[in-house]
Amino acid sequence: MAESDVKVRFTCAQDVVPTCETHYEQCNNFFCNDCDKFICIECAKKDHREHDWNTVGNISKQRKSDLSRKSQEIREGHLPKLTEKMAKIDSLMEQNLAHRDAELSRLETHYQNIVTSLTQVVEDRKKELSRGLETKNKTLAEIQRKLKTKAVKLQDTMDDLKKSNSLSDYNLLNVDCALNRVLPISDGEDLEDLKYSLHFKEGSLTKESVELLLGTVKDYDDFTLTKIRSFRHDKSDIICLEVDFYSNAVLVNSNQTYWDTVNTKGKLKSRNEFYSHINDFAVLPNGDIIFSENDSHSIQLHSIQMSANDATRTVADTSPLTPEGVCLTSEGDILVTMADPEDENATGLVKMFSMRGKVKRKYEYDSSGERLFKLPFRVAQNKNSDICVLDSLDTEHGVLHTISSEGHTQFIYKGVKSLQHPLYAADIVCDDICNIILMDAKNHHIHLLDSAGNFLKFLTRDEGDRRHSLSLALSGDILWAGGHNGYLSVYKYTNNS
Repeated sequence: MAESDVKVRFTCAQDVVPTCETHYEQCNNFFCNDCDKFICIECAKKDHREHDWNTVGNISKQRKSDLSRKSQEIREGHLPKLTEKMAKIDSLMEQNLAHRDAELSRLETHYQNIVTSLTQVVEDRKKELSRGLETKNKTLAEIQRKLKTKAVKLQDTMDDLKKSNSLSDYNLLNVDCALNRVLPISDGEDLEDLKYSLHFKEGSLTKESVELLLGTVKDYDDFTLTKIRSFRHDKSDIICLEVDFYSNAVLVNSNQTYWDTVNTKGKLKSRNEFYSHINDFAVLPNGDIIFSENDSHSIQLHSIQMSANDATRTVADTSPLTPEGVCLTSEGDILVTMADPEDENATGLVKMFSMRGKVKRKYEYDSSGERLFKLPFRVAQNKNSDICVLDSLDTEHGVLHTISSEGHTQFIYKGVKSLQHPLYAADIVCDDICNIILMDAKNHHIHLLDSAGNFLKFLTRDEGDRRHSLSLALSGDILWAGGHNGYLSVYKYTNNS
């Protein structure tokens, strides 16, 4: 009997002893613990000489106590875990089905919106084409009416001329004068100019344009975050984090009087002293720093090209409000969140300044007159011009409130149900295709959202990343994460789609 034919089932006290596959004349009266297989005496002497083997009876006695323990482990541990995992799989399959149905519903809704919009556009085009007909034909009808009037007068005059032999001299002259008034009959308006002149020009209709209009299907499994390196830069929390032109991290630690530039290998490239209480900052393309200064309630510009005495100047005064988050817009302006942390009425708002300090836009109220924000503390502009604002509702809750460049609420992201703790959004960046990457300080996750605020996935949810949950910065495919006690992580952010 082949060894593979031996079944792990003990139906009686006496089983048929199998013979050895290699030594057919020998029975497998021994068992090797190292290989977990039955062997014969010849196998024991040769291939298993250095192994832990013994007679089947002795090994059986040794393992009887282990079988009792294993049975308990299976009964109390493994089986419940398998049952729990199978239940999770059932739940996940149901969730997947629900998510698929939700995405199909979104597609159908978008399609119906396109059909509704196209129908409206078609009706508008029909009205335009009809108005062109009405205008030209109205003019032609008026010309025709005048011509009919002239024709009647000419016919009457011709009838009078037929009687010219019997007309008196006075009547003849009156007829001739009447004829002169009708004649000559000029061409009048150029009828060529009154031809129907509107023409419908078809738009470009290609498979690509239709797909662009309808939208695309993205697999968010294609978006991955791979840790390149993790290191400790300092001992204090990294409260502000940006990147320079070379993808180096520019950071500010809490209670420090300098900002550091660090490369992806953890090497300190430069250290710049400042004597300000910085809440947030942004790096300009030339390396200069725009930052919000807590004590003076102002926005400051620090130039790396100037001497220390002249390096920093005030761009804008935000008094009496305290400036918090700072970012640069695609047009080169500055977005600043500001609030009075001591005000119970929550007077938070966002302002857009020019580089010269002129207020260009203020975002404070929605269209119904309600306040948009409570205590906004971070801001970023997405590639689609949306303004993403992190708003602190209290010490335990921080949400993402995204508004359009005109100030209309686009969405408010409050997290997902699977979170252990309420969402507290600590920092935010946007990638090149308008996805939003959000740092969750309470749950220590990095969330990935699409531009409409739909949750796609957790990019990280590793317990080991708890130390890297305060700040984010993105440059191309390099994502930096800063956290407590000076820890920094460098990730490669990949979109395989």
